[in-house]
Amino acid sequence: LGLTAAGPVLADCRGDVVDAFEKQRKAGTFRMVANVVGARGPMTLTMDYALPDKLHQTVKFAVQETPIEAILIGAKAWVNEGSGWNEANKDEKDELNRQLAQVSEETPDSLGQFDCLGSSEVEGARLNAYLAIEGPRDKSKPQTAPVNKDNRAERIIYVDPTTGLPMRTILALPGKYDKPVFKAVYSYPVDIRVEPPAGK
Repeated sequence: LGLTAAGPVLADCRGDVVDAFEKQRKAGTFRMVANVVGARGPMTLTMDYALPDKLHQTVKFAVQETPIEAILIGAKAWVNEGSGWNEANKDEKDELNRQLAQVSEETPDSLGQFDCLGSSEVEGARLNAYLAIEGPRDKSKPQTAPVNKDNRAERIIYVDPTTGLPMRTILALPGKYDKPVFKAVYSYPVDIRVEPPAGK
């Protein structure tokens, strides 16, 4: 993020973020919807997780009506690119396993450091915001608000203060958190089911 210290003192809130993602894993099932601009243009990526070993991915490109879907259940995986379900090849299966592992096997150390940004209203909801920072903390010195001299995108995690669950992750330029360059929204529907494709 290219952050250096200056400004008002902030609290070390890494523990809040670690707890939030631990609660997410314990919830077992949740959905992530991300808006991404890739090599094929804008797309919406929807990931339904049923931990520890199930994942349903749907990719919808702005330039293509038919979504691409993939399902991972344990050691088996299938892909549907619009013409029906087929067994995933090794590379496709490895990528699905990598995406699942990012969530199911994430450790506190991999989350890095976070500062509190306080309560923020996001699309009508009051959420606690946390800014990712680089490098280890010097516990002997007061922590100060970072200044982003390179004007790089910053990672912000938003957590529901009532449930303690993560609600969204964004990457945004400083001062433009309402216009992120990347946004992933988490939800926790009770009816998420990840099942094999029909007939498989």
